[in-house]
Amino acid sequence: MLDPLEERLIHALQIEGRAPWSELAPMIGVDAVTLARRWDSLRERGLAWVTGIFPDGASALVDITCKPQQTGDVARQLAQIPEVMTLDHTSGGRDLLATVLADTPLSIWDTVTNRIGGLEGVRNTQTHLVTEVVMEASDWRLRALTPQEAARVPTSIPSTSDASSHLRLANTTTIIHKNYTSSQKNYSILLININYQCHI
Repeated sequence: MLDPLEERLIHALQIEGRAPWSELAPMIGVDAVTLARRWDSLRERGLAWVTGIFPDGASALVDITCKPQQTGDVARQLAQIPEVMTLDHTSGGRDLLATVLADTPLSIWDTVTNRIGGLEGVRNTQTHLVTEVVMEASDWRLRALTPQEAARVPTSIPSTSDASSHLRLANTTTIIHKNYTSSQKNYSILLININYQCHI
């Protein structure tokens, strides 16, 4: 569970995941050390981590029907395919639902036909190619900050020469943020969702 301070921190990072702790601290109402410590706690409790998906390319939702008693085995095999970004057990007319990402629609076809369809235990697949993303998870906000507080979150992009330069990021529904130090520069990545988009 998240406490109110963690919710406020996450909301601020959803707005600008590159913002240094020192700039978020006055707006959130605690010092930078406390924010860093809270972030470390989120990570240690398994509530935060870093992942990534292709920011561009083709994507598809794939319905997968399995042979009796083989859904678990198929799921474990699917989890090893790099193009499979998410995988869910479902009810209804399919056993598994996979989100597949690749460079081109042809690559999607190859993955589904040859790699997924060729797995032992897969009975059939049905592919729904995404033609337009109407809404994405990066638009979602926790809403722990007031509109006035949210407007105070710094949104400027640091220059690469700045001591606080950061990686470019995007948000996506699980809390995903990492803050670390490298070569005396502080970097942070925020991902909010199950799938994640991250560009450098």
